[in-house]
Amino acid sequence: MARSRTLCRARRLAALFLLAPCWAAAAGDELSTCATGSKEELGRAMDAHNQHVYRMNRKFKDVWYFQGAVPASVGKEVTFESVHGYLARLAPRRAALLFHATGQNRLCTWLIMQDRSVVRHQQHLSGDALAALSPAQWQELGVRSARKPRVGEPDAPIAPLDPEESKRRWDALLARLSGILLPPPVAERVVDERIDTLIVVPISIRSGQYPREGENDTATHLQGGQKIGTLPAGTQLVLTVGTVPFLALPVGGRPLVERASVIVAPGFLPFAGEPDPPRAGIEAPLVVGAPIRKGLEPLPGARDEAVQIAHDLATKAYVGEDALKRRVLDELAGRADALDFILLATHGRASEKNPVDESFLEFSDGRLNAREISLLRPEDGKTAERRRLARRPIVVMSACETGLGKDFAVGTIGLARAWQWAGASSVVMSLWSVDDAATRDLMVDLVAMLRTGTAVDRALREAAINARRQNDNPAFWAAFSVFGAPERARSK
Repeated sequence: MARSRTLCRARRLAALFLLAPCWAAAAGDELSTCATGSKEELGRAMDAHNQHVYRMNRKFKDVWYFQGAVPASVGKEVTFESVHGYLARLAPRRAALLFHATGQNRLCTWLIMQDRSVVRHQQHLSGDALAALSPAQWQELGVRSARKPRVGEPDAPIAPLDPEESKRRWDALLARLSGILLPPPVAERVVDERIDTLIVVPISIRSGQYPREGENDTATHLQGGQKIGTLPAGTQLVLTVGTVPFLALPVGGRPLVERASVIVAPGFLPFAGEPDPPRAGIEAPLVVGAPIRKGLEPLPGARDEAVQIAHDLATKAYVGEDALKRRVLDELAGRADALDFILLATHGRASEKNPVDESFLEFSDGRLNAREISLLRPEDGKTAERRRLARRPIVVMSACETGLGKDFAVGTIGLARAWQWAGASSVVMSLWSVDDAATRDLMVDLVAMLRTGTAVDRALREAAINARRQNDNPAFWAAFSVFGAPERARSK
């Protein structure tokens, strides 16, 4: 399996193009609480979101999506007061929280502000609109725009895009995404209030049946009228908000990266507590990359990345034959009280069908899957070997599609959520297969800023800005996102 800089799996792209019914069904019962966009509906949507997150996280314990009664206490500590309070305590950040809900082909958008105000917007969202906004589009554009993709074992070759054609299609796609997810009243408030931190609480938006029964044209299209696959009549399309490259979305005539950092939250529950304090830097890192094993493609870019970052952090890089799963698990067990930063530059795979057991990272002696990662969190009341990571480290997965997995009503379950469940404070995750050299440079820049105590979302934003100066195609700078909850930031 090729790394995130590679052409990952052509079979995955094909599956996304076809949007198999099982994938749509995986979204579960969507948050159908949008009728008028009122504050009361927002409250109901928040409650429903909390319950769905509880059910989804139970997959780390139970193989199946939990169908039993949700404890009455779940999410009760999350209120408007707690969310507003959390946002206020993020100062000097100028933070806002973005949330959506759907209902009867309507999409409600709420932007919750630090000053306790809420921007509300409602729009009609047809299946035809969603047909042009499948995640397959930006994943395919990311893959085909890469200058030197490494092919794993694709079912069929995917031709590279001409740079001008790539840019044209990116621009059109991102403009449409922004118009739907950041509608004019929301975008205007982001600009007017000089928001510098956008927190996204994700949902999966499902269309009605598309194409409609009886239609002859059963193809969904990329921008420019190019068909990406044939859809059976009655297929539901899914737009998963948490996998959207928000940094690249145009807001007020400029990409959002020029205005704000973005962090995708695992739900509302973090906002019942206090933001983490600013970090002093990186004190106890673990750096692993470029495993060597029969059947694995060599990763020279990942090796350079790991070696350079380890040098900058004055630590050892476990690369090549030393890039061992056993080493990672030993470090996580023996240094759980100390580790505050983990970089894994390797091959990866995200599974839609079995995201917990078949989403994994590759090492020289085997695979580390999402379930094994999740077991780093202790069972309730137990603190033996399966101990929670005490220092809540930042985890950077510089590997293929580590932000993807199986999509449910309230987001995606896979490797990123497994690390968050295990105790990571924030997870840097990829949204598609990216260019090797660009990713190496971006990660080196990211870690250089983390060393100074820069908050991870702000560090990623600055690294993305630097990468954009080298190549303004979003495929090269917008492929990574942060999953977690924002910490307090140092004053600028």
